[in-house]
Parts: sequence; structure tokens; C-alpha cells
Amino acid sequence: MKRVVNSQNIDKTLSEGNKQERKIVKLLLLGAAECGKSTILKQMKILHAQGFNEEELYRQRAVVYTNIIDSMRILLKAMKEFDITFENIEREKDARLILELVRSEEESEPLGDEISGALKRLWADEAISFRTYSRRYEIDLHESSKYFFNNLDRICAPNYKINDQDFLHTRIRTSGIVETFFEIKKMTFRVIDVGGQRSERKKWIHCFENVNAIIFITAISEYDEVLVEDDTNKLTESLRLFEFICNLFTKISMILFLNKKDLFEEKICLTSIRTAFPDYEELDIVEYKVAQKKRSAFKTFDNLFLETKVLPWARKTYGWRNRQWQKPWVFQQDGAPSHKAIATQDLIRDIFPEAIEVDISSKRNNGEWPANSPDLNVLDYSLWSILEAEACSKTHQSIDALKKSLVKAWNNIPQGVIDRAVDDFPKRLKKCIDAQGGNSEDK
Repeated sequence: MKRVVNSQNIDKTLSEGNKQERKIVKLLLLGAAECGKSTILKQMKILHAQGFNEEELYRQRAVVYTNIIDSMRILLKAMKEFDITFENIEREKDARLILELVRSEEESEPLGDEISGALKRLWADEAISFRTYSRRYEIDLHESSKYFFNNLDRICAPNYKINDQDFLHTRIRTSGIVETFFEIKKMTFRVIDVGGQRSERKKWIHCFENVNAIIFITAISEYDEVLVEDDTNKLTESLRLFEFICNLFTKISMILFLNKKDLFEEKICLTSIRTAFPDYEELDIVEYKVAQKKRSAFKTFDNLFLETKVLPWARKTYGWRNRQWQKPWVFQQDGAPSHKAIATQDLIRDIFPEAIEVDISSKRNNGEWPANSPDLNVLDYSLWSILEAEACSKTHQSIDALKKSLVKAWNNIPQGVIDRAVDDFPKRLKKCIDAQGGNSEDK
């Protein structure tokens, strides 16, 4: 009888455990090495899991110091390779001090007066901070180096306390499996970060059980960089890996993060995308502005990932037959609600034309997609798009010529289009008020 009772208790415990497990959303962070997975996980913890306690932050001080010393070592080595000399010959002593510290492998926590002084003087010399740092994309220098060097006074202080921003900028290779739990609206999320190096990927298979969604992260700024393991282009490696994961797990929801956009915007002005994609038809740099080059490059990445990877996966996962989706799904921008913005409409039409029913009679304004602009312009964004397309498609010789072109374009807009845009303003105003000034969406 006792055995029967024990068996019933065990069954009850297992049943309760299964119910509890079903309440947990398991998310798996995947991506190639150095794509930014760990940083995103840190951000999730700061936003949704009360951040990091003082003990956790204190333990990261050593990582900050190590990152600074290692970054200066890389710059000094590159400076020699680039045949760059110091503005002040006295900096040679400071350079030797840092390199000797690296060779000795001594603890560098905290940074003493001698070391911190040498670091500050080296960063103040243009040979390091300008002539060598400006060629940072030719060397393996972490993108947070400048942040730490610009904060040396605070970081080198005896009473230095690491803050969340410092922690987010730290660089440490993920080895093994890191789990983070947080709760949003009474829903518990279990996020798992696994190292992205090839040697770490064999551990991925142990994490796929009961996964609700995979968050795949790609650093688009790495289009001109190669792997540590070999000379494979990092973005090419990421594409292959993403395609493999999509085909392997067709029944698991897939979320794609195109990460490090800020670095991409900075780099695209200096290095061509053709480094990774030779077939990319780049416009003549003499004939267009840098901003236009950025837009053209972003469109390439939209097509590259959405059209060639996401769309086939969506068709396979949600079913596409007779020009209809067999299961409902939503195209959603990272960090925002399901958009009704004109720009997003256009993007979806371009990439997923068969998924959107367009009202041809209303041209750009689809009746099923009311305007949803939180900036509260009285005029709908589509009117500004019309003016831009009509009046700004060519270069004007003067401000007066531009004004005349805008007036002409405005006068050519049908009155009905203007009326609809203005009449829609109260509805957009209410949406913005309901959202308390933030993004809004139809309920």
C-alpha cells in the first residue's frame, strides 16, 4: 500500500512539473561567433530580469581591465605593421610598459597609476587614436575599444564601479551553455546562449529539446571579415548556418536579428559589400550621396535574408497553397509592434508580394492598413513620400528651384488623397494618446 501511495505522489509531482514546464517559453540564441548573442542576452536581463547585482558587476571589472589592455596591445601591434610612428617619442616608453604587462601575464586589476597613465597618454597620441584606429577594420579590434578608451578617467579611478553600459561593452568568449530566466506579463522565458565558434556548435544539439523559438543573430557589419578558424567570410558563414538551421527545424518558430546596424552604417561608407557578394551591383560612388549608398546596401540585406531565406522557410512552415497562407503569421519589426507604416508596407510588398492584398484603386493607401504614425503629423506619411518622389528625384540648383518643384508636386496631388490623409489625423491622434506617446497598433 505504501508503494502505491509513493507511486501516486511521484506521478502527481511529475504531472505538476510538466504543467510548470509548459508555462516556460524556451528560446535558443544561435549565431556564428562574435555576432552579439551574449550582448543581447545581457540586454534582456537588464530590461526584464532586474539587471545585475553588485557582486555580478564587481566580477566583471577584471574583464573590463583585460579588454582595455588587450585592445591597446592590438593597436600597438597594428601600428608597427602599418609603419606608423608616435607624435611624441616619449610614448615609446608607455608602449613598452603595456606590452611587458601583456607578456608577463600579470594580473592587471585594478589598473595602477603607472598603467592607467600610460594608457591615457597612448590614447591621446594621434598615432594611436586616429591614424591606427581609423584602420581598425583591417585588424581584429573589438568594437567597444573606443568606448573604454574614452572612459579611461572613470574606469581607472580607485573607486571605480562598473555600470550596465560598461558590462554591455565587455567582450568575453562564450564557452559552454549560459541560461537566463526572466518574466514578462506572468510568462516565464528561459533564454539559452551557446557559443558560436565551430568548436562549440556540437553542444547545440543538447539544447533543441522543447524549444519554442530560435533567435538567430547575424552581425551584418561583418560582411568584410573572416573567421578565426579559417578565411571563410563571416557573413557567408552566417548565411549557411541560418539556412541549415531553418531546414533542420521547420516546425520551430524562427526569429532573425540583423545585428550591429550602427557599425554597418559606419563601415559601408568605407568598404564595399562586394567584398562578400561580388555580384552586388554597386552604384557609381561619384553619382550619389553616402545616405543613398546606405539605403541601397540595406535593401540588399533585406532581399538577401528575407527573400532567399525567410520567405522559403515561411512557405514551408505555414503553408502556401492557391495564393493563400494555410496558417496565419505576422511580419514584425524587431522591437516594435506589427507595423502599419507605409515604408514597412512597401518592404513587405516587395519581399512578400503574394502575401499582401493591395487595394489598387487607393494606390499607396490600403484601406485595411490605417495610418499609424506616432509622430502626429497632420498629413499622412504617404503625402511626404509623394512629394519626395515627385520633387526630390533630381538635384536642384538652388533652394528656390526646390521650392518651386515642391509647390508643383503638391498642386498635382489629387484633392481626395489630401482629404483622406487629413481626415485620418484624429484617429491617429487617439492611437498615439492610447499608447501614451509610444508605438501603437490596432487591437
